[in-house]
Amino acid sequence: MIVGFPQDYFFNQVYIDNFMGRPAQSDLPRRLKTAFFIGLVVLGSLYLHPLIFLVVFGMIFFTLALEFFSLRDHFFLRERKSKRMHYCLAFLSIVPYLLGSLFYVIEAMPGAFPGTILLFALMSSIISIADMYGYSYSRLFHLPAWVSAIFYLGCHFALLPLIFFTLEVHYHFFAVLFTIWASDSGAYFLGRKFGKRKLFASLSPKKTYEGLVGGLLGGMLMMALLAHWLDLSIQNAIGLGFLIAAGVSVGDLVESRYKRLAGVKDSGILLPGHGGMYDRFDGLLFILPWLFIALIFWPHLFIGI
Repeated sequence: MIVGFPQDYFFNQVYIDNFMGRPAQSDLPRRLKTAFFIGLVVLGSLYLHPLIFLVVFGMIFFTLALEFFSLRDHFFLRERKSKRMHYCLAFLSIVPYLLGSLFYVIEAMPGAFPGTILLFALMSSIISIADMYGYSYSRLFHLPAWVSAIFYLGCHFALLPLIFFTLEVHYHFFAVLFTIWASDSGAYFLGRKFGKRKLFASLSPKKTYEGLVGGLLGGMLMMALLAHWLDLSIQNAIGLGFLIAAGVSVGDLVESRYKRLAGVKDSGILLPGHGGMYDRFDGLLFILPWLFIALIFWPHLFIGI
């Protein structure tokens, strides 16, 4: 055991590997196997019943929150919390999600709930984007850190059941997940093959403009292929694909900012070849408020196209 390192079951080995300069254990076969397993669980739960899907994502979000607060502790070592405190904070983070899921089950929604959640989610998203260009510690971790983190996670988490309840897009959510994964794949393969020009070297040295283009193309292509099933025109489908892929890219950079400040490569070690839950679902987490807006106002977004 290395003295002075935060001891956390999600994080510690990654932190030590980074410090010791050990080579990354990620490789393509493991990435593909893990991605297949995740896709099978997530898509299978959505196919069986939306409520099962919400239960599965409740567990995913809880694990993601644990990793997020581990990141915070790596960043703010003076505010280190015990594992028990991590569990308490993670539970508080998913309370809005649980409330949204409850409203979905009982088919009743307080009128102010969606608007309030969306407002705070948008505010936290904008702050996190602005923070990428700053030179100080993230405002999301200030005064006190755990409060802002709970707002960020909780409001984003809660939008998933709100999308299901308010917009009734249960099986259309397949398209969103496929588009996110296509964007991730496009960014990974094109960036790995052709990546030369750094996108945001101060946050993530491996991210390139070529990878960004690959992610955008992957998202737009996937949504275009699903246009007929979604009853969208090709133009609208491509536009929605671009919106999702762009949001995924920004969400990935936001997470890179937190990992950079924490001095770690991955948010965890639970998913071989991918890192942690936050590494895998950072894009979905970030785009939820923007997706919520897009799905509400979609007829007005592409007038004249």
